[in-house]
Amino acid sequence: MFAAQTGLIFVNFSSPSILQIRGLWRGVSKSEDDFGLLTQQVHACNVQRSGPKAYLIPIKEAAEFSVGAEASLVISKGATKAQLTDFYETALTMVLGYFQDLEKALPHLVDASRDEEEVGR
Repeated sequence: MFAAQTGLIFVNFSSPSILQIRGLWRGVSKSEDDFGLLTQQVHACNVQRSGPKAYLIPIKEAAEFSVGAEASLVISKGATKAQLTDFYETALTMVLGYFQDLEKALPHLVDASRDEEEVGR
């Protein structure tokens, strides 16, 4: 796991045949209206983009929601170093680019005070 400006990134090695990059956006919806806006953004991503796959993630017993995104590569027959490099670059670009677009579309869902706390550490 590593932190990016727009969220957290996870590399999933749990399956021997699939390599997966997952991300959790740093924005959070706390109202029904914001939930509706997030739902629209997730739907638009899944319909209009070739990747990543986007989905809602419940937080705090489903009272709040954020967005997850992922890209996967089937490696059951192996992968070359070049294929892995291309996958990492493409997957990270797709996930982080999507999170940047979410932040532009819904800036009010990002808590800027958390950024200030992290800078102060």
